[in-house]
Amino acid sequence: MPPAPAYATDPATAPWSVGNAFTYAWAKFQQYLSAILIAMLILFVIGAIISFIWFVVIGMLTRAFSSTETISGITVTTASPGFFITLVLGALGALVYYTVYGFIQAAIARAALAITEGRPVDTALILSTDKLGPIIVTAFLVSVFTAIGYLFCGIGSLVVSFFLTFTFYFLLDQNLAPFDAIKASFNLVKDNLADVFILFIVSAVVTFIGFLLCFVGIIVAAPLVVIATAFTYKKLTNQAVAA
Repeated sequence: MPPAPAYATDPATAPWSVGNAFTYAWAKFQQYLSAILIAMLILFVIGAIISFIWFVVIGMLTRAFSSTETISGITVTTASPGFFITLVLGALGALVYYTVYGFIQAAIARAALAITEGRPVDTALILSTDKLGPIIVTAFLVSVFTAIGYLFCGIGSLVVSFFLTFTFYFLLDQNLAPFDAIKASFNLVKDNLADVFILFIVSAVVTFIGFLLCFVGIIVAAPLVVIATAFTYKKLTNQAVAA
């Protein structure tokens, strides 16, 4: 009987599939569990603080655009912001959320790329400020496009997120400028629509399950998705993946 191919038990050497991507991600997540969890906790605390502050600001803006009336000594809201104002406020919220999320995604993506290249990973690497300027600019640009997409009843933001899936991987791995990284991601997704769509759907399901399991679930789901995406990025750009 001929020997089984090397990739039969090693997703790193196998052709791309969504199963191989998440099998690889799960194995590497367990291997670097402590470093990833510590960094994730720090990043999510920072993100939660910023998001809470912005949530308060959005709440204040919403009340500012609402009409109130005092009835029997009690102030009540008699008219809410119109549809367009609500969309604009939602877009502003998305702008801040996706900027913060983008920064967190880039931090984990740095570790995910190191994992796929066989380089050591620790908390310091994930929290590194290397390329901080381009990361922030890219996160902001992605958030602007996503916020614009939100104006199209939210569907546009999903389309933007889909086509810009690999933006931070190109930025960090190939040292591209922010706009060039965005264009490279768009082109890679365009050329691999079916595979990336499958990855996108499964990633959304994993993330949703993570949210259902509250905070603990999402700090596991997020790195899994990012490592699986890094694995996919390497495979689709014809780069080797370290076992």
